Amino acid sequence: MLGRQDVHVWRAVLDVAADTRARLERLLSGDELQRAACFHRSQDRERFILARAFLRDALSAYVQTEPADLQFAVTPAGKPRLRGRGAGTPVQFNLSHSDAIALLAITADRPVGIDIERVRRDIEHDAIVRQFFSPTECREYFRLGDEERPSAFARLWTRKEAYLKALGEGMGKPLDSFAVPMAPGAAAESAAFLAEPDADGEWIVFGIDAPPGYEAALATRGQLPRLFSWTWQPDTPA
Repeated sequence: MLGRQDVHVWRAVLDVAADTRARLERLLSGDELQRAACFHRSQDRERFILARAFLRDALSAYVQTEPADLQFAVTPAGKPRLRGRGAGTPVQFNLSHSDAIALLAITADRPVGIDIERVRRDIEHDAIVRQFFSPTECREYFRLGDEERPSAFARLWTRKEAYLKALGEGMGKPLDSFAVPMAPGAAAESAAFLAEPDADGEWIVFGIDAPPGYEAALATRGQLPRLFSWTWQPDTPA
């Protein structure tokens, strides 16, 4: 049962056996298959297919529609939504994946954004922070030692992405126009309320549990939600 203050978070591993992937691929629309074909690397193509099948399979139980029958559209800013069957159900959702891990957040008509990123040490974190992050975030980030910075950068990035996705504005909002917390921790320990003049109400952003080597975050409007988490099994309906 999805209550109005609840956020259901599903986790999926996107590397599966070939026969399982072939079965799940049949759930996708022609448009999704065309998008999958645009990936040059077979691994990226296969993971995209699994992420879309995961979204369809998990979401279908909430809107009482077969996974293959779900239809999707996007807002002008690029935020995904349901159309056709299931569109009348007051459910909102957001999907994110990084490498082999995908996260899906589902709410009962409560705006939500989720993001997951692998912690990487092969990119110029410092330069990105200087160019794109807020002064407050820069000060906190550069107080850290070199070993701590990759994880801190991933925390900042996922929390910013989750907030932008919840707002539905994509990357149209400058990253340095708002600040998110950088401290490690999940849910209440890392939560921060963001009340901006141009935002619709008060938003909350916080870290959520992620596998080792990853950081993840969730954002939604209003008070701290009740979180419920599950792991998606591709051989078992959600």
